[in-house]
Amino acid sequence: MRLGVRYSPELLVEDRAPEDAKLMKRAGLNAACVGPAMWDIIEPSQGRFTYDWLDTIVEALHAQSIAVFVCIPINSPPAWAFAKYPDLSLTDVHGQSCGFGGALCYSSASIASLSEGITRALAGQYGKHEALSGWRIESSRTSQLCYCESCEQAFRDWLIERYLSEKALSDAWCVRYRAWSEIGLPRGPQIHPSHALDFARFQSHTRFAFFESVRSILGDSDSDLEIICDLDLAHDSAADPDDESLFAAQTNTGSTHWIDTAMAMAAVRPKSDRMTLAEVAGHHADPSAGALRRWIWQGIASGADRVFSGCWHSPRSGLAMGMNGLLTPDGRAASAFKEVRRTSDELTKVLPKLKNTRVEPKIAMLIQRDADLTVTNATAFPDPGADSVDRDWYEAIKQIGHGCDIVSPGCPLESYKLVLAPWLPFVDDELAEQLEQYVKGGGRLILGPGSGTRTVSNTFQHVAAPGLLLPIAGATIEETLNIPPDEPMTINFARGALIAQRAVVSGRVDVLDRMTSQAVGEYVGSRFAGKAAITRYELEKGEVHYVGAHLPQDTLCAFLTEVAPDYPMKKIPEGVEITERRGKDKRIVFILNHTPDRQTVTLPKACLDLLANEKVGPEVTLSANGVLILRS
Repeated sequence: MRLGVRYSPELLVEDRAPEDAKLMKRAGLNAACVGPAMWDIIEPSQGRFTYDWLDTIVEALHAQSIAVFVCIPINSPPAWAFAKYPDLSLTDVHGQSCGFGGALCYSSASIASLSEGITRALAGQYGKHEALSGWRIESSRTSQLCYCESCEQAFRDWLIERYLSEKALSDAWCVRYRAWSEIGLPRGPQIHPSHALDFARFQSHTRFAFFESVRSILGDSDSDLEIICDLDLAHDSAADPDDESLFAAQTNTGSTHWIDTAMAMAAVRPKSDRMTLAEVAGHHADPSAGALRRWIWQGIASGADRVFSGCWHSPRSGLAMGMNGLLTPDGRAASAFKEVRRTSDELTKVLPKLKNTRVEPKIAMLIQRDADLTVTNATAFPDPGADSVDRDWYEAIKQIGHGCDIVSPGCPLESYKLVLAPWLPFVDDELAEQLEQYVKGGGRLILGPGSGTRTVSNTFQHVAAPGLLLPIAGATIEETLNIPPDEPMTINFARGALIAQRAVVSGRVDVLDRMTSQAVGEYVGSRFAGKAAITRYELEKGEVHYVGAHLPQDTLCAFLTEVAPDYPMKKIPEGVEITERRGKDKRIVFILNHTPDRQTVTLPKACLDLLANEKVGPEVTLSANGVLILRS
């Protein structure tokens, strides 16, 4: 288990490495990621590399038994590089170059060449160093699009590889092109939705391919070293599932909300045996007592075996100014220092109990990361923002006590009893077949509004929605409405645990023809009174619910409680997270209070508190930012 820190000595005015290394040891840290912005120090001019500065730091950390992860600083090329190679810089939609310190163009031949140079130099110098435990590839946490000439040509090349012919592309986009040269970059207020979506996918693919090329160089240097790629999937809305798996060994979240961290970890967990919470960033905006400890334990509870607690020093300059480090800018121990020390001591006590345990939820959420891009020019059919809808459903599942993985289309589903698809617009034959086999095998699937309505090229299906999902939904979308919040519609539940209860809905609303399915909920009090809003369809061993509107959060929680596997803990307070790690003959339950208030939870029975080494419960009270770790 690694408990580490992000160490940026390149931002300090004096050499503090020996003293910092001793303080890290005192704080209970055993790993450090070094030099995220050190490119101009290592390569002060093109092709001239100097290592004395970094050698001193690596040796100082090694002397204190701190595992060293050398950062590959490809996200921060030096000023000389931008002056010599202006094509490094991203060009915005207005044709303005970001310049030194701004976002990069990953189609640029210059960034590929320069990054290969610095990567091979560091790999050659430190790849066999006894102090080195691994590499951390520094990446840009932005999905900003580049509109330079290089990207325009590269985009055409990507389209040719994807569609093969102008006719195939024209058919997919429902437009007519006679030559590839007619296709430019999507600019202006009115952009063709298919054009915009494929351009975002191209940019995402280009970013991932760039970072994979860097990772492959490091992999060649020494396959035994760990590689962490600091690529934030949460900010790449067009991430391709195949590319996404390349970076499955890490996650990073700069959010201050615990749900966003939980979702980031859940997206990585199904793809990797090893997982890193690359930076515990929430405490930067929440310096309250216990917050950093809680964030670290959330990462471990979610399955991480490497957690980096953010900045060592509070940054003196740059975009990170104001973030809370373990030390103040002048080197004094901040409150976070003591918190990490306490957490390290707790880890020493608890880690033997966590050996050979894993987080293995029985629920998965099926997410299409590019689904959020369907909102382009879609005023007539107001699709929800995928991020907000997915987040609401994920929060509801956590609210009723369950863990939940996040998976992409194509990921195996057989181990899950329930699969949620809050917003699944793009469906092709392969995905439709996968979902059908999952349901027929006994799985339970919940589809949200708009499911199956689009082709993968972001055009509406030419058959009745939900298109290719019709055989498993047992219902069609008769009409889609845009319901303003001040004129909402009402759903009456016709069967199940919510029978006779009502929910008020607005936004996108699908009116369903239930066909061979059962109506679980019906619209009332409008011209669509009696029409199905929620349906249930049994298919061999499994079943499918189609939920035609975005339910209020309390109703969504109640609905998911009915369809999800039973969970022994009830009435979990809002803001309290429960996560389990299971192993042979043992079950470790983490209860985390993410609120600033005391919270009380009722356990099914008394359990051993591993931190206090005493029996507690059934009723337990957690302080603000409180953590309970129980053996059940």
